[in-house]
Amino acid sequence: MKAALVAVLAATCLICAVSAASTKSCETPKNLAEKKNYDDECQYWRPGTFCHYQTKTCMRKYSGCSWSNAALGCELAGVLVSPAWCGSDDESCQRVFKNLNNVEHKACFVAKNQVCSHEKCPENMYHPECMKLRGD
Repeated sequence: MKAALVAVLAATCLICAVSAASTKSCETPKNLAEKKNYDDECQYWRPGTFCHYQTKTCMRKYSGCSWSNAALGCELAGVLVSPAWCGSDDESCQRVFKNLNNVEHKACFVAKNQVCSHEKCPENMYHPECMKLRGD
């Protein structure tokens, strides 16, 4: 019975030690100049992590928060809804693509706002494009 108790205690200590080693505190920018030149230290400690602006600990990056994927999606959508697919004398086709272009711009705006949301994607808090989009 004593041996089992000691084994459980040792396992608990080991789990706590591994858990403590898997987190790291980090610093976020304190002023505008630091925000513009921010280089997240967490990405060097463990690739795929970021410094959370509220908890100031390194956290695993969220899925679906990639700025480059959002930008690429917008670029591809822009190519697909280009009126260049129509003949120059086909006015009805030109009107359809103009309407699609408006939808594409609105969808892109929504996608980029989601990726730049503090709540949904805190890893992009100091991303230059997100700061520009939010007016930070």
